[in-house]
Amino acid sequence: MAPVLFNLCTCLLMERWYARTVESDGIGIALRFKYDEKLIRRYTRNADERKVTGCLFAEDGALLATSQDAYGAQKAIKEYMAVSRSFGLTVSISKTKHMATGRALSNVEKAPISVGIYETISAVEEFKDLGSVIGASRNMDGDIQNRLAQASTAFGDLRKAVFQDKNLSLMTKRKIYQSCVLTVLLYGAESWIPLRRHVIKLNAFHHRCIRSILGITNRQQWVQSITSYDIR
Repeated sequence: MAPVLFNLCTCLLMERWYARTVESDGIGIALRFKYDEKLIRRYTRNADERKVTGCLFAEDGALLATSQDAYGAQKAIKEYMAVSRSFGLTVSISKTKHMATGRALSNVEKAPISVGIYETISAVEEFKDLGSVIGASRNMDGDIQNRLAQASTAFGDLRKAVFQDKNLSLMTKRKIYQSCVLTVLLYGAESWIPLRRHVIKLNAFHHRCIRSILGITNRQQWVQSITSYDIR
């Protein structure tokens, strides 16, 4: 029951925080969307709009603001800390980070946020949240590199014990690869917006792993004209 009660408490905390900050123009971002079943659309005419002030997952939360002044991010975090204290909770300042994203950001917007006499929330260019790397540049390079590194470590840990074990069938190795390596590689892929270079890197890693499982070297693939389609 403890996790369930904690989640209920956190949701109530966010509702109280939202009630105290709903009138602030600098808190929250406008999310525009349409239900026309088209994945990519440049024009947002007649689009619906919804104000998103925060995101919550278990005990991790993100507060969204369009400015860093006393009516934006500063007020958001101070009000959140005040509501947390009313619930008997404490916000960990050392684990809380501030990241500004956008074009032509000023030094003031990227500066740390002061929340007390001796307490400040440091500003970062990127941070890891729930296993994913989120960067101020808004590209996926850091997250893809992190996924590749994590998946490479997972594959390396299983190489001798599983993938090079001649007593295991190919079907068994395949299922272990799919469950223990591919899941690490594609963690959080549902929210990705990959570019061509990202897809190339992911496919290259996938093909290297398959060749290693099958015992096919690069030279063998070249001499015997084995295509990547045949390997898959």
